Amino acid sequence: MHLFTNNNTRKIGIEIKRYSQGMVLNQKKYILELLLRAGMKGAKGISIPMITGNHLSKHDGQPLQDAHLYRSIIGGLQYATVSRPDI
Repeated sequence: MHLFTNNNTRKIGIEIKRYSQGMVLNQKKYILELLLRAGMKGAKGISIPMITGNHLSKHDGQPLQDAHLYRSIIGGLQYATVSRPDI
């Protein structure tokens, strides 16, 4: 069972599984789709998300070719953490 918005036209990414003891909510499919969009489906988790002490500069790296995709992924991550802060 999936949870829908009020008008039932768009899923909000929460799956509900019912058991005899109660229900469990998860966002596994939503997170997997988000990783796929970001090109990180095979990525492995780490305990520290970023190297500490690394100095970043706006002059390093390459400009994004698709800023909309980046904003969409960041928005999806924000939604996931707001709707399920235990992630």
